[in-house]
Amino acid sequence: MKKTIHEAQAFFAEIENVFSDFALILAQHKNERSTNPVFIFPGNGEHNRIGTALYELCEPGGQVFIAGDDPAKSGILLKRDSDLMVPPFFLNKDLMRRSHHTFQGAAQNTREQAAWAARHIKREHTHNRYTINWIPRLATSYYHLPRAYMTLVAELLRIYPDRDNPPPRIMPATTSHNPHELVPAALKPANTMIGGEIERIIEYRERGHVATHDQLMDYLRRAITNGVR
Repeated sequence: MKKTIHEAQAFFAEIENVFSDFALILAQHKNERSTNPVFIFPGNGEHNRIGTALYELCEPGGQVFIAGDDPAKSGILLKRDSDLMVPPFFLNKDLMRRSHHTFQGAAQNTREQAAWAARHIKREHTHNRYTINWIPRLATSYYHLPRAYMTLVAELLRIYPDRDNPPPRIMPATTSHNPHELVPAALKPANTMIGGEIERIIEYRERGHVATHDQLMDYLRRAITNGVR
């Protein structure tokens, strides 16, 4: 019985940490246009994630990194700008010309997206280490943003093992604003997706794919106080 009580206490403590992480990440989110790089994580059939990020976050001349999706599920494989000008995206040439785009191609899951993004962030960070206010953005749907952010943090911590060389700060940004909007892959409103995201965060933390609460706090402390602002 005592073991069961301890397990329940541990579970609720983890739930409390996850809610704290949600609040911490979403409180930082800021949607504003700039030339800082944007990393877009598509998925769940929400094709508006890419267009919304380009419209709301990118100033002319900005760099955009579009992570991959699973073609077996989405039926879509993005490789070039022209792929975004046809259904289901319908993005116009003027919008596409405003920024420079790098495509991952295919990705099976959020971890593969994050690993790809982390490599590009480190490369760009090397060239912009002393650039004032160089802060890359991570853009995805609001309900998915905490897990995507903490998956990216886990990958950044892997490739920045030296505490004297902290990874850059990543600014979270949302690509959906309506909690009642239907998620195509799930056929249910976006606000009902949060419970599943919490379950995945707890599960994937055990596998080491998502940053723990302590890792997230340590990352933010290092990135904000020691890294590029």
